[in-house]
Amino acid sequence: MKKAVVYYSLDGSTRQAAAVIAERIGADVFELEETRKRSGKPLSFMVAAFAALTGAKSRLKSIPSMDGYDTIYVGSPIWASNLAPAVNTFLSKLDAAGKEIVMFTVQADANLSEIKGVDKQIERLRQKGADVHKVIRLHGAPPKQTADKTHMSGQLDALL
Repeated sequence: MKKAVVYYSLDGSTRQAAAVIAERIGADVFELEETRKRSGKPLSFMVAAFAALTGAKSRLKSIPSMDGYDTIYVGSPIWASNLAPAVNTFLSKLDAAGKEIVMFTVQADANLSEIKGVDKQIERLRQKGADVHKVIRLHGAPPKQTADKTHMSGQLDALL
């Protein structure tokens, strides 16, 4: 059974989580990169949050093919209680039929309760024939900071 970890990371915390997950499950890793890099300026932060809130998609440099992968871990930072636009784009293009999907999210807020925006995407994936049975919610770091690998590993010990 071939596994992949696909993720988008702005400040690096989701990248750290993706690296730990991929190492533990023996998966290939694919980072989603937007064609226009987002700046860390306050206005850019607000625009990104609004885009996530409205379910917007962004242009990606490339969209990795998931042909041949049975299990796909999809990672995203949480912006305004939703997935990042880059992840929305990937999920909208994904042929999810027959795939096992595990979502993992990273957020600055330590309250790791269910998030409606993520739940909506999971329902869309199920409608496309995916088996989504798990969401891994992780606490990252405040904006413009990166959670370290030890922090992510500690949380994932109990979840993987």
